[in-house]
Amino acid sequence: MARDLEYGRRIYDWWGRHRLLYKIASWNVFLGKEKSIRKQAVESIGLKQGDVVLDLACGPGINFEALENKIGPKGRIIAFDYSRWMLNSAQKKAEEKGWKNIEFIQGDAAHMELPEDSLDGVYSTLSMSAIPDHKAAMRNVLRALKSGKRFVILDAQKFEEGWLKIFNPLFGPIFKRTTNWNYDRNIIKDAKGMFDKVEVKKFNGGSVFILIITK
Repeated sequence: MARDLEYGRRIYDWWGRHRLLYKIASWNVFLGKEKSIRKQAVESIGLKQGDVVLDLACGPGINFEALENKIGPKGRIIAFDYSRWMLNSAQKKAEEKGWKNIEFIQGDAAHMELPEDSLDGVYSTLSMSAIPDHKAAMRNVLRALKSGKRFVILDAQKFEEGWLKIFNPLFGPIFKRTTNWNYDRNIIKDAKGMFDKVEVKKFNGGSVFILIITK
């Protein structure tokens, strides 16, 4: 587990130093539908002005603008990532945009220590499939989330239908080496086994999904 965590850190440190390449790779994962799918995911969190939201595995800060539009200047974003370079990139973006309400935390999501019932929402994009101990991370999130609030996961998996399924044996190893993606992990099944209130929306032949967990 520790080796997987360190391996993932090295990979995302590299991506953190190459923001443009990261954007291109992200666009490819969503097959050109990134903007609309990300918009649906953010809407699913149910945030309002003044809320506190955790951007789990925030990466280079791609989610910040959409979250800022929801919570406003009186709200707060907690940007959490294991990669120092990703956090540096995210912090640079926040400085460029003049966002003063973002707190940056480096750490392992499996050992994340946030106050109980302190969050109005949690958003995680393309990370639960890469975090080594994803179940521990999910339990930590639910502990910190307020009752009735949502934890929204936007992530990817193997193609479930359509002709693109033929590429699964190729894409799996490639993404494992370039993103630390665990393509044999079934996040949807794990979530349904751990939590009572789970809703799923799928896109692009089932390869991209929005998972909505309500506490």
